[in-house]
Amino acid sequence: GMISSISCMGNPAVWWTGLAALIFTLVNSAWKKRADWVSVVLIIGFMSQYLPWVLVPRSTFIYHYFASVPFIILMTAFALGRFEKGRDGGAAFHISSGILLALALLLFIMFYPLESGLPMSESYAVHLRWFNWYNY
Repeated sequence: GMISSISCMGNPAVWWTGLAALIFTLVNSAWKKRADWVSVVLIIGFMSQYLPWVLVPRSTFIYHYFASVPFIILMTAFALGRFEKGRDGGAAFHISSGILLALALLLFIMFYPLESGLPMSESYAVHLRWFNWYNY
């Protein structure tokens, strides 16, 4: 009933929030007549790390995307920073940031046995299988 696996995947809280932040940054920049320099730097930085791997005809792996991760984290901070300037005195920013941080920590703890090769029960590993294409 025990299994052990070593896999390489990103923290869902970081990556999925980063995807939303990327879309927010792209839309926010496109909507404005003149995009602010922070958005432009973040978009160019992300695209300069991501787009070369899109054009590679051979198989690519998750570690090819790792150079883009700092940019999605910065875009997440940029998007959350928009809450800080709200009418509520930044309460939405602090609450959203706290929830994201707690969720990222919780998911790290949950997935750590799967990522590191620690023995775990097969039922726990199945619980972590959110998609059918996971191979553990």
